[in-house]
Amino acid sequence: MKRLALKILLMSVITVSFSNFANAQFKGRQGGGINFEIGANSDYTNYGIGFKYQWEFVDHMRLEPSMTFFFKKDNLSSWDMTVNYHYLFTMADNKFSLYPIVGLGMTHMNIDTGSANSVDNLFAFNFGGGAEYLLTDDLSLCFEYKYRLVDNWNRSHFTFGVAYKF
Repeated sequence: MKRLALKILLMSVITVSFSNFANAQFKGRQGGGINFEIGANSDYTNYGIGFKYQWEFVDHMRLEPSMTFFFKKDNLSSWDMTVNYHYLFTMADNKFSLYPIVGLGMTHMNIDTGSANSVDNLFAFNFGGGAEYLLTDDLSLCFEYKYRLVDNWNRSHFTFGVAYKF
């Protein structure tokens, strides 16, 4: 009888825990947006346009896959593909959030001098921080700073963006 009562108690605790966990899994929202990005290091700066998808998988935790295409400059064209993690620290009546950024991705670089062509796909790691302001319940503005570590191509990225939440 004790074993049966213990099994029932254990199953009850697991069921309640699982239902709370499952309920917490889909509390967040999704969103999509556009970014304007500036990539800069000491000797080279270029500009790009990017697209992002945001998924807040648990309250205050968000994944953001994004892709940025940089405009060709000095025979170099490039694009970045990244998945970033944000932890949202919300304040000011849930209108303003600050968040750290950490992410992994790939940088594609194509140098075309006319007589020679060099193409590289390089692993990238980035970290930084961002701020987001909700203009309405469905529309937000953001500013981010990321430092992107790429083999022989480390540089700062400044991002200005807008996202529609759904």
